Amino acid sequence: MNKFYLLAIVAFILVSCSKKSSPAPTGTALSVTGKWYLTADTLKEYQNGVLKSTTVENDPAAYFQFNSDLSGSQFTGATLSKLTYKLGTNNVVLTWPTQVDSKGNPIDMFSETATIRKATTTDLILYFEDTSTGNGITYKTTEVVYLRK
Repeated sequence: MNKFYLLAIVAFILVSCSKKSSPAPTGTALSVTGKWYLTADTLKEYQNGVLKSTTVENDPAAYFQFNSDLSGSQFTGATLSKLTYKLGTNNVVLTWPTQVDSKGNPIDMFSETATIRKATTTDLILYFEDTSTGNGITYKTTEVVYLRK
């Protein structure tokens, strides 16, 4: 009988001393909704790990438009392209459907994943990286896109 009481007391102590689970703090969800104008675009091209070229562009008329329904568009040069997007924890997947450019040329559907390096209410920095191989050469392209609302 004493063992039963001892077991009951130990169980009571364990239950009363256990940590209560509290809900995780809720923060503001990342939002990219709105029109983001290009402030700089830095493209670096590598071959077998050696930097071959760096291009920095700034087209103040270029922009990304992200709508709340996960649709959007990209305007660059004289071309307006439709897109969809999906936000992850620290990235965004951009998908351009098959479409026709301003000159009537077809553009195949493609998708790119960008790491979000910075996201505030006024600044958005996206980092893209692609690697491919051909003829024994490893090609790598990195692009940092600086956008501002």
